[in-house]
Amino acid sequence: MSIEIYYTACEAAEYLRSSQSTLAKLRLYGGGPVFTRIGRVIRYRRSDLDRWMSEKLTRSTSEARRAG
Repeated sequence: MSIEIYYTACEAAEYLRSSQSTLAKLRLYGGGPVFTRIGRVIRYRRSDLDRWMSEKLTRSTSEARRAG
């Protein structure tokens, strides 16, 4: 049995080498990694962050623009 690792929004941003505000905007408008909310606390599973990043792989900037 594997143990799932959960990150705070701050830790998730650091793991993704992004900013907390970028993750907050993605939570608001969609398109970001899935997350869970416990009251006012946001948590991201490491496996979901890795999956989301893998789904964002592209070969060119024009390809990324079309995928939107």
